[in-house]
Amino acid sequence: MKKIGPRNLERMIVYPLALILLGVFSFYDLPISESVADRYGDVLGIIGSLYGEQPFTFLTAVGAAFLFRYRPRRTKAQSLALGILFALCLAGLSLYGGYMLQHYPEDYGVELPFYLIFVFAIVYALLALLIAYSLKAKDPGKVFSASLVNAVFFIAVVIVLMNVLKPIWGRPRYRFLISEENEGYSFMPWYAISIANPKDDSFYSFPSGHTMNATGILCLSLYYRAFRSRDVGYFYLRMACFAYIVIVAVSRVYNAAHFASDVTAGFLLAYLSLDLLESLLYPWLCKRFDAARNGKAIEEGFPSA
Repeated sequence: MKKIGPRNLERMIVYPLALILLGVFSFYDLPISESVADRYGDVLGIIGSLYGEQPFTFLTAVGAAFLFRYRPRRTKAQSLALGILFALCLAGLSLYGGYMLQHYPEDYGVELPFYLIFVFAIVYALLALLIAYSLKAKDPGKVFSASLVNAVFFIAVVIVLMNVLKPIWGRPRYRFLISEENEGYSFMPWYAISIANPKDDSFYSFPSGHTMNATGILCLSLYYRAFRSRDVGYFYLRMACFAYIVIVAVSRVYNAAHFASDVTAGFLLAYLSLDLLESLLYPWLCKRFDAARNGKAIEEGFPSA
């Protein structure tokens, strides 16, 4: 009898469980939020709201630094063009992280000076570069491939897919429904699309962006395997990542920002997308850089395949 691999076993658990939960929450979304949601009184909710997106955003910034370090350098023009591209990616991610750190506290009445965006961004970029240039990769091809998968997931899923779905669904957030600002809007199940609703953050409940972002932390397992020759500790890393995702998801329900189905659907969409990228794009990229696995590639970057 063929042995089931750990990733296939994980899929056999995660996909059915997420679908079952989504089905259950289709009936119990509102009662759950009515029981646990408290926008300002729950510490977990506040921490999740302020910092739940930071770990993966920073990981992506580190990935951009890795891309800059191990970029292909077959010609000077190629090296320069890719160097500029990846440097801009690092700068953009650092500014985005700085913006979140400066802007998100405003939801809780704390206004931070605007210039702190740039202070936080500089710290972001410097820490990312420090990590990328401090770690010695045994297999730079895998590090480059993992970083590219990380970047594609962040752009395609966390930025594009999330921001396309939210205004299309137009689902009111629970905190809006119970606020004095609500002018006649009522609870909507997750499967009821209302594209006619206002294009406003109060109607961007589905899917949960924080949860989609948090799911990206599973990219850590790609980096782990790129820097480690053995899988010792891989299982515990995956479990820690899942625990973090659950904490962020629960915090968003506690925070009255999302319903339970929003965070479940956000996780399911992000997990599926990352699973496809890891299964299809990552092996293809690794094979593309197989020929460059030597000492010269480590020092000078990768030639084009």
